[in-house]
Amino acid sequence: MVGYQTDEFDNLSVTPVKQAAEAPATLAADLPATIHRGESATLKTTFTVPASGDAATGLTLRPGAPDGWTVTATTPTTFSKVTPGHSVTASWTVTAPTAPATPVSETFTPLTTYVRDGVRHWTYGTAKTEVPIPPPTGSPYLSDLSFVSSSNGWGPVERDTSNGEQAAGDGLPITIRGTVHDKGLGTHTDSDVAFFLGGNCSRFTATVGIDDEVAPYGSVTFSVTADGRTLTTTPVLTGTSQPLPLDLDVTGAQQLHLVIADGGDGNAHDHADWADARLTCAG
Repeated sequence: MVGYQTDEFDNLSVTPVKQAAEAPATLAADLPATIHRGESATLKTTFTVPASGDAATGLTLRPGAPDGWTVTATTPTTFSKVTPGHSVTASWTVTAPTAPATPVSETFTPLTTYVRDGVRHWTYGTAKTEVPIPPPTGSPYLSDLSFVSSSNGWGPVERDTSNGEQAAGDGLPITIRGTVHDKGLGTHTDSDVAFFLGGNCSRFTATVGIDDEVAPYGSVTFSVTADGRTLTTTPVLTGTSQPLPLDLDVTGAQQLHLVIADGGDGNAHDHADWADARLTCAG
């Protein structure tokens, strides 16, 4: 058996005590505004303890690099103590990835962990950089290039496979009326995939059609635009239509869009392929 006792307070009052909070430590980060793919730069962080208050002890600084970046420390990153009013710095060499999926804008979130006034602290900084998409050269397949942007009506745009279902990487080999294509993009209505050409390319070629994984169903139109100008829009193609070759002049274009729209009956079964989509470029 458990017993309980209660207390009663008459005329209880609480008087707030105002006390200024201790000034926080700060972490500043410096990074070049632009780092090209595959190139290296220096990320520098500066941790500062305010002049008032306690020292910081047991410091560890981390770079907070995005996925895919290579990071190598070029200075010490741990410090036993930073006294009030003083700073320490740590630097890393960071190398941008080259994968097609590399984001154009990247944010580093460096972190310092330390003890101050007997309490464990975490202080974050922020540094942003742009990773431009380089102009294509030679005769690249579009499935090997970075997307400026992409939208898709059913799961993500797939590289070198059909659209499949909603998960990434769940497509089958691109197949249109029995012909298998090793390269291309698998999409689904409504879809828009953009590529940076930088004025360096002259031709775009592809074979388009509804993928056999949904045939004989599906109906779509394929459009190609360059810098806002429509270069072609196909007739409605269905799951029984023969593959349609495209060969378009894209001379001087800065940005290319591959667009899929439904054929007027909704987007069910609209798995549309840009088979063997390829550019002819200088360099």
